[in-house]
Amino acid sequence: MDTVNLSIDGQPVEVPAGTTILEAARGADLYIPTLCYHPDLPPAKNGAARIGDLPGGSKTGKCHAG
Repeated sequence: MDTVNLSIDGQPVEVPAGTTILEAARGADLYIPTLCYHPDLPPAKNGAARIGDLPGGSKTGKCHAG
């Protein structure tokens, strides 16, 4: 299998071709915050994070897959 060499926060990382940046970071014990990530969904279907205003000035969040 082909591998890819990259750098995340200055740390060299080698991963199999096709690995996402998030998977590469997690494999190297580097933290990248996520809002709508699910390991069982492909990257293009992870969804979208939406934040909306509620009456009274508060905010709500929703993660939508698909």
